[in-house]
Amino acid sequence: MFWGHTATLAEAKRKRLALDDAARQRGWRDHRFEIVALEASDTPPE
Repeated sequence: MFWGHTATLAEAKRKRLALDDAARQRGWRDHRFEIVALEASDTPPE
């Protein structure tokens, strides 16, 4: 499931809380939610 990008860490943490609630409501046994900071760069990855 893709939740999308957020502008701030606080917004990302709120989405985590929403996912935790959704998982509980749906009876999911497990789920993953990762917060990763992205940085713009002119250099392509190697």
